[in-house]
Amino acid sequence: MATEIGIIKTLIGTAVATGTNGSQRTLQAGDRIFQDEVITTGPAGAVEVEFSDGSVMTLGRNSQAVLDNEAFSPQDIAQPTVDADVEALQQALLEGGDLSQIADATAAGAGTSGESNEGVDIVQILHEAPEVTPDAGFETMGVNVAFEDAIEEDAIVDDVPVVSADHVSTDEDTVVSINVLDNDELGANGGSVTAYTEPSNGTVILN
Repeated sequence: MATEIGIIKTLIGTAVATGTNGSQRTLQAGDRIFQDEVITTGPAGAVEVEFSDGSVMTLGRNSQAVLDNEAFSPQDIAQPTVDADVEALQQALLEGGDLSQIADATAAGAGTSGESNEGVDIVQILHEAPEVTPDAGFETMGVNVAFEDAIEEDAIVDDVPVVSADHVSTDEDTVVSINVLDNDELGANGGSVTAYTEPSNGTVILN
């Protein structure tokens, strides 16, 4: 049976693992790798292998590595050392000492509560939706924009002109002149004479 020696920690592009029997499998991040497999990366591939002892091997593009004993040996995994507390317990047994004075109470000897959940604590995460008004580091005032005062202009009202009739008489062969606009209300745009009635005798000239 093949010996598992690590996992694919990081994968970019494509990489293939070839077993000792010639079978191939396309690797994905998180896949397990086994001793004596051959790891091959593609033209744009890269892979990072994390071995069981925590060491890491990186392969770039168009690379190949044989995971034999030279790359990694299962015997290289550090064996757990005997804990100092265990040594103290063993020494206490040999000397006939009281184990309760040396080691903490084990889980088996711990007291039980009224309700049992088989040793599993329930974690509750409550969303309280807290709100806070920032008082430092944040500008909370609106944008200061100055607006110029609008200038109000009185609308010019163009009154309808009011025209009064003009008439004048003079002796024969005597010239007379008058201003026909003096007695008229001309409005804002002023006015001018455009028509008149021909006299019964003589002529009229507009200047």
